[in-house]
Amino acid sequence: MAFPQITTHAESQETTNQTTHNVTLPSGIQAGDLLILIVGTNNDNSVTIAWNAAGSGWVELGQEAIQNFEHKLAAAYKFAAGDATDNADYTTTAGEESAAICLRITGAHASTPPEYTPTEFESASTDANPPSLNPANWDVEDTLWIAIGSTTNGTLTVSTYPYAANNITSASAGTDGVRVAIATTENAAASNDPGNFVFSGTDTVGGAQIAVRPAAVTVKATVRRQRDMAAA
Repeated sequence: MAFPQITTHAESQETTNQTTHNVTLPSGIQAGDLLILIVGTNNDNSVTIAWNAAGSGWVELGQEAIQNFEHKLAAAYKFAAGDATDNADYTTTAGEESAAICLRITGAHASTPPEYTPTEFESASTDANPPSLNPANWDVEDTLWIAIGSTTNGTLTVSTYPYAANNITSASAGTDGVRVAIATTENAAASNDPGNFVFSGTDTVGGAQIAVRPAAVTVKATVRRQRDMAAA
């Protein structure tokens, strides 16, 4: 096996209240790539996020209201078609500011969805704590773990990430907006518990974690490897 990889990413934001949120897709998308969309909205109106604004086949991983609807943290995924149907725009049931990170991942399992778990109802803090995750559909494999942190104040920056790889923070959606950030680690373990994101100031924060299963090893490749070892 080999660990899935984030090959490209793109960031988007809406700095004024919108019901249709335009998302920039990563470059280089090929059919079969795993796309993951991580979204934060300034959830003053207890909005609901609707994926597939253009019929694009996104599947929700989850959406949670953080601390009495201060903001909403959400994620969705799709396996790319490699054509115009990969549009990632989404809608909200009321006008909101928003921030998004869209990831293009290669080497993911073609038939196993990523798994997701959120931390709900975190209070005002500098620290966002993504929860532990133990995927139900696989055990010890070369898993890519994506830690997510969010804050209601879109002008705050991340001073500390839980991991050194793929330290990505969305563009700011403004003081009354929201900001999301990710960091990743590669770990062949059955479960994973990230450390904290530390933001540059105090506001309502949220956290989540996504696990991405590695691509399956084909029987043909395994047999070839065994033959090569026997001949050595």
